[in-house]
Amino acid sequence: MYRFLLFAAGVAAGQSFERDLQPLFRKHCYNCHAANVRIGSLDVETHAGLMRGGNQGPVVVPGKATASRLYLTLTGAMEPVMPMGGAKLNESELAVVRAWIDGGARAGAAGLGWGGNVLAAGRGGNVVILGASERVLGTVGAVRAVAVSADGKYVAAAGRLETRVWEVATGREVSAVERGADALTVGVDGRVVAVERRPLRLGDRVVEGMDDGRVRVLRASDMAELAVLGTLGAPVTGLAFSSDGLRLAVLREDGSVRIEEMQ
Repeated sequence: MYRFLLFAAGVAAGQSFERDLQPLFRKHCYNCHAANVRIGSLDVETHAGLMRGGNQGPVVVPGKATASRLYLTLTGAMEPVMPMGGAKLNESELAVVRAWIDGGARAGAAGLGWGGNVLAAGRGGNVVILGASERVLGTVGAVRAVAVSADGKYVAAAGRLETRVWEVATGREVSAVERGADALTVGVDGRVVAVERRPLRLGDRVVEGMDDGRVRVLRASDMAELAVLGTLGAPVTGLAFSSDGLRLAVLREDGSVRIEEMQ
């Protein structure tokens, strides 16, 4: 039997920076405003960089696209018109940018780890310890993966260009390397190993997050479907079993987290 236990609300659903904005910026803007270029000190590769702005100050006013330098320069309503020297965004692409800003300019959520009594998730560039009182442990540009050591002592997170490890009790950063990863593990000694991204497996079960917000439970031997968990909603961007394998945490792109009891 699979039983839903808890739902912890995150940010409201809507346009996601990682899903909706990054592909546009990668296509039109990275030549001048990627994290390793930053002309005008503007980095549009990460949510944190974009919200920080550049030499001219903030470029996004959450909730107000028509007051945001980003949107105004992309539409040609403000000089200099962007992208400079490149193909302009079409109407549908501009609509995505406007909808994201008007919707609050939120970061999506991705990456989930569970070890001991510690559950951690990536939200935009922040790595958050989840619970009754949430705590930001540290930052990594556009979190792709999160892992927690089996004893809950360490949390590791990776983005495209960096991987960091923190001690949970103190919040102290214990290591940082300029190398990203799509999936990783962290040992009880705080050492990180990048691993190949695979479906999450525990014993004879494989769980698979779906774009419609639900989770499929499959039998590992023949990948036959055993159950479908959850309700329709934002895409699943992170899954993690508890240390005893009896519970499954499910992270959605909107930042919400729920716990399923696995029996």
